[in-house]
Amino acid sequence: MLLCTSTALLTLVVLSRPARAQLLDQYIQPDIYGLSTEPSVTVLSRARPAYDSLGTRFGNVTVRPELLESIGYEDNVTASSKPHGSAIIETNARLQGVYDSSNLNGAATLTVDDVRYPSQNLQSYTNWTAGVGGSYQVGRDLLIASVDHVNLTQTLQDLDVPQLDQALAYQINTVRLGYRIVFTRLFVQPNFSIADYTYDNGVALGRSYLQSFRNRTVYTPGVTVGYELFPRANLVLVIRDGIGKYTANGTSPFTRDFNDVSVLGGVDINPAGLIRYRLLGGYEVRTFTSAAYKTIAQPTVEASIIWTPTGLTTVTGVAARSIQDSASETTVGLTESRVTLRVDHELQRNVLLRGSAGYAVDEYAGSKTSQTLYTAGAGVTYLMNRNMQVTASYDFTSRRSSGNLNLGTLAGQPIGASYSDNRYLVQLRLAL
Repeated sequence: MLLCTSTALLTLVVLSRPARAQLLDQYIQPDIYGLSTEPSVTVLSRARPAYDSLGTRFGNVTVRPELLESIGYEDNVTASSKPHGSAIIETNARLQGVYDSSNLNGAATLTVDDVRYPSQNLQSYTNWTAGVGGSYQVGRDLLIASVDHVNLTQTLQDLDVPQLDQALAYQINTVRLGYRIVFTRLFVQPNFSIADYTYDNGVALGRSYLQSFRNRTVYTPGVTVGYELFPRANLVLVIRDGIGKYTANGTSPFTRDFNDVSVLGGVDINPAGLIRYRLLGGYEVRTFTSAAYKTIAQPTVEASIIWTPTGLTTVTGVAARSIQDSASETTVGLTESRVTLRVDHELQRNVLLRGSAGYAVDEYAGSKTSQTLYTAGAGVTYLMNRNMQVTASYDFTSRRSSGNLNLGTLAGQPIGASYSDNRYLVQLRLAL
């Protein structure tokens, strides 16, 4: 059966961006780090006893501090048609504590990501996250809970942002609770989450950009039902109801409150072979309290395929399509579709290669406006010992905006324009 562990919860709580979190990892267990040499273990999740940091153990608690320092160059920090480049100095720090016992598992993590652009200081920013999550075994059943705070940044290079003069912060506080009831091959898991979104105001094209109209709380009750067809193969049914309550309407006289219902069926097939399939597909309908906004209805899908042609290579493909909140006061919502492909190869036990490509498109409801993001990148990581590793990477990003670009809080305030950007980084990682 699928059981959520502390590592899976940590992946969901801390490493994902909640505004774009995958349904797959909320309802189907992600890869768990260090599962020996099972065929479905990826290059990145495989345990490497000679190079993995050990952390410091205090009874049932293991503490793992980590520091990453990066330097490099980016040639279009302002995401404009007339590029403005800058050196990059990025500092990542992470402190993780993991608790393990026979029936209780938990993890708490604090992360900080500070990005400095010396030649474009207005675009510098600091993200930080704090989260705690765990699971408690009750006989065959499982109680799952997590609380997390993320302080993230809207940058000029993102999708669904106006032409900002500087990076803007936003915060999300989330509480999740679930209880998995296990009946031999069948499990039923009621879920409930509350997520509170708060957006900072700023300046776009020299004018005030007010986005308090996006502040909201979303209540999401749901239920997940799973059935084990045979070992490592499960059917999953997910029913959710997202209820969005906004605290302000901005300049619009109409409330943006919504009710978002989705029904998805899926499979998680992880055989002792070359390919692992994970898929959720169904339909999503978002209706609004105000008749001024039209209902958004569409097929929804989240899928991933993990292919391990050899024990040294992993190919991962992910596709997702869902309804999202919009930064435009006049369009209330958008449909976002994303596809990514990543290849990881273990050239040697301590030399890892990475190649990736991605495609994303935002289509605004009730408008012919859209934004498309293309990404590609490559990197090489050298594991020096348990405590040190060095990574060199290159990443390319290109955004293309089309249609009626004058979306936003103020008339004549367009969404981000088309641009291309190249980023080069060298990173040193220190871990205990």
